[in-house]
Amino acid sequence: SCASGPQVSGSSVPENWDYEADIVIVGAGATGLPAALKALDLGASVIILEQNYDTGGRAMTSGGATPLGGGTRLQRLHGVEDNPDKYFKDMTDWTVLTRSALPEYRYNNVAMMRRSCDLQPTVFEYLENNGVRFRDDALLTLAGRGGGWGVSVPRNNMPYDDLFDKDVNYSPALNAGAALVRPLERSARDKGARFMFNRHADELIRENQFSGRVLGVK
Repeated sequence: SCASGPQVSGSSVPENWDYEADIVIVGAGATGLPAALKALDLGASVIILEQNYDTGGRAMTSGGATPLGGGTRLQRLHGVEDNPDKYFKDMTDWTVLTRSALPEYRYNNVAMMRRSCDLQPTVFEYLENNGVRFRDDALLTLAGRGGGWGVSVPRNNMPYDDLFDKDVNYSPALNAGAALVRPLERSARDKGARFMFNRHADELIRENQFSGRVLGVK
């Protein structure tokens, strides 16, 4: 079991924990790794549980395409005029469609879409600060392919990693996805994250049976 936070008395709460950390993150993929990095930046100790034998999750086997816009460094480099308001309009305005007329993302929570569009330039910079490198020559729109990731302007970024030919953890079949995941993994390790592989999160331990803070995980 892993502890997260202070211990309290209770019949279901273990007296002794096998491992302890301020934050326990379940899943070492494209969501878990940035969450771990942010927690580490804020001074927390972190354990990352992963049911697989390696990091990455679905991101590792993905094409690596990373849709981020709103005025990123790469967009400015290519003279692409974009800002959070324009991105938000693309993602929510039913009069703005891809050439394939696929508007599914317009059913998303509007407030969350607004927040996402506002933060994307910061997210792009945060990824680069943690080792992710995006190809300067591969800013794509994908609007004609039904992805909706660019729509009115190019917003799709492709990661690469110079260590691909040197790092034994890479696989030629996983180049693009690994180029996104491996730098985040290296950054998390450098900042002190502890990875535990082949571990399932089977049970959350809370202050009370159905309420209160999560104290740990079995």
